Amino acid sequence: MRAPEPGERPVGRPSLAIASAPAPEFTDSLVLAGAVSPGTAAPGDLQALVAQTLERNPGLRAAWLEYEAALQRIPQVTALGDPEIQLMGMVNENDIGRGPRRFEIGLMQRFPWFDVLSLQGQVAFHEALEKQAQYLTQVLDTVRQVQGLWWELAFQAARREIAREEQEILGGIAEIASSTAATGTGPLADIVGAETEEAQIEEELINVEQRVATLTAEINELRDVPPGTSVGEPSLSDASLALVDADVEALLASAELMRPEVTEIRHRIERQLRERSLARRRGYPQFMVGVEDAFIGSRDESMPEDENFEVVLGATIPLWRSAYRAGVAESQRNLDASHAMLRETSNRVAQEVQSAHFARQEALDLMDLYAGVLIPQAETRLEFAQSAFSTGESSLVELLDAERVLVRLRLAHEQARRDYLLALADLERAVGAALAGPSTAPLHPGVIAGAQ
Repeated sequence: MRAPEPGERPVGRPSLAIASAPAPEFTDSLVLAGAVSPGTAAPGDLQALVAQTLERNPGLRAAWLEYEAALQRIPQVTALGDPEIQLMGMVNENDIGRGPRRFEIGLMQRFPWFDVLSLQGQVAFHEALEKQAQYLTQVLDTVRQVQGLWWELAFQAARREIAREEQEILGGIAEIASSTAATGTGPLADIVGAETEEAQIEEELINVEQRVATLTAEINELRDVPPGTSVGEPSLSDASLALVDADVEALLASAELMRPEVTEIRHRIERQLRERSLARRRGYPQFMVGVEDAFIGSRDESMPEDENFEVVLGATIPLWRSAYRAGVAESQRNLDASHAMLRETSNRVAQEVQSAHFARQEALDLMDLYAGVLIPQAETRLEFAQSAFSTGESSLVELLDAERVLVRLRLAHEQARRDYLLALADLERAVGAALAGPSTAPLHPGVIAGAQ
């Protein structure tokens, strides 16, 4: 075997245990990847929902089967070609001195250059690992989809709750308006205004129910169940808003190691290095080794029949050097393109980590502002407005304005809470691993079970 060329990594025989051992089952791979726990949580729990989705999603199963199919390429490309057998009968008997040659039988085996089969196995091995990385990418994408739909569903539940509480407030305002109108201290228009506001709340509740039905159907599509199947009652208030203390540099370092998109390109580079070596070996000869046995007849009855046993050696003559050089140049260009793509992907991953990190911090700051300052102020203002309206010191317009401000701020607070959870999910997707809090992003395993 030749020594590695300058700048080329040493190429050895790959470990083909990946092909000799049976591939792990699809559901086993999810357990070992950290995406599915052996014991699922109660119905309506995000962890259980993600686990069921990853186990049932048809797209994920298809990606897993493509990975398993790629594993089966390894024993195919590392095997020698079938030997050739030749049987020749003589139309005109050829007398070779000892007697006429009646027929010949030969067996021939072709052998490629010494390390070609090993290189082909390594190419197939890294191609399978590329498929594995693509599967893991789909796992992370699916987890992120479920998380996004789940927290949006929880936000709609918060909208519904706030709207119903607003209905109660408006009901109280309508009673005050009726009371003041009955005593002649307030106009009848106040009653109409309060009823109009209540009708708008009914419209809001209808919109919420339509949105909930749509989100539920989207989740059920991912987990391959009928659209109307219940997914439980998510709640933003039940979510644990655990903080992520890791700084951006630590997150970036983790993402570079954990992101399957980066891993896929690295395996592609390893594959293309070996494809370049194979392209160079196209200019090396292939060998043929065979045996032939010729059956020789006798000239007369006094001489027995005989055999003529021969060993045959042969080799191809690589003549088309320009074609071989073009193949090497093609492999090198593909390799250069993959290096550029790796750089581009690393930059994109870094941008995604930074963006999600800052979005999470922004949502956290807004939550603190709403909960600590703006909502208490709006509640105090509404109390004063209700008191003033009941005594006739202010109008219904002022009271409704105070009520609208409080509702808007409460919705904004719930939206910031949702945005925090979505940003945390985005951050985990950007890093490729679970960090903290209510997330269920699977820890990225270096390799799925049985792959090494």
